[in-house]
Amino acid sequence: MAGGKAHVSQAVEEWNAYRENLVYQFRFNGRTAARVLMWGVALPVLCYQFFRSEQVVRDAHARGTEVSKSQSRFL
Repeated sequence: MAGGKAHVSQAVEEWNAYRENLVYQFRFNGRTAARVLMWGVALPVLCYQFFRSEQVVRDAHARGTEVSKSQSRFL
């Protein structure tokens, strides 16, 4: 168990080398901009909208009222 040789995986070593040199290989282009917009803007907005709608529904159920479009306590 302890003290044995570590098994080196070639794929892991290549991935590690790529990660170490990423700062030198990175290019900001259309593909990267699309990913930044998707993960940095679109996904958080969609999550916010989903959680907001769930909170409005839960608040309405707690009050014992119907959910209407005008009920917007949040941004």
